[in-house]
Amino acid sequence: MPNLVKDASNIHLLTDYFKNEPLYTIHDCFASTPNNMNKMENRVKNVIIKIYFKDSNYLEKMHNNFY
Repeated sequence: MPNLVKDASNIHLLTDYFKNEPLYTIHDCFASTPNNMNKMENRVKNVIIKIYFKDSNYLEKMHNNFY
């Protein structure tokens, strides 16, 4: 599975957490404003947990959407 799928999965899920707050992304890097950095850290951890531990089919579903 290409790295693109994992990076896209991270961004896709992370944007759900940032509805009313700034979120900046470049490839697999995430940034926000200084007052949101604690939230950012927790949200990135939650997204990684969701992708790799809670929803084991998430990456496969994302991969299948490219075809």
